[in-house]
Amino acid sequence: MKAPLLLYDGHCALCNGFVNFILCFDKKKKFNFAALQSEVSNHYQKKYNWNSNVDTVIIIADGAVYMYEKAAFKVLQLLGFPWSLFLICKIIPNFISRAIYKCIARNRYSWFGKYESCPIPKAENRKQFICDPSELN
Repeated sequence: MKAPLLLYDGHCALCNGFVNFILCFDKKKKFNFAALQSEVSNHYQKKYNWNSNVDTVIIIADGAVYMYEKAAFKVLQLLGFPWSLFLICKIIPNFISRAIYKCIARNRYSWFGKYESCPIPKAENRKQFICDPSELN
């Protein structure tokens, strides 16, 4: 798989909003997506050995796994200008940015809402959503 893969909580309204943000500004369609509740996520969870109860979006790019604020920063970097300007936030010490990220993650359902099931992507974006581990290579 060459394109960066973003794993996200398919039930989370905030996470789905983040995916929609990326889809809006990823004009070159660099990203692929899969829900954390999917077999694709299970495949990578076993491959990279992270906790199955992880509470974050995850980016897998160039063989590396990015979680928490590092995943958000990686998305900004990959989206390029003008979004990469927000990488200035990396000057915030990791323990502070991680605490902020985890606070938002912990409260995301009560603050932003929750879907009963993963929303279906628009037809023009469906090729970017990986549903089956066999699609990975």
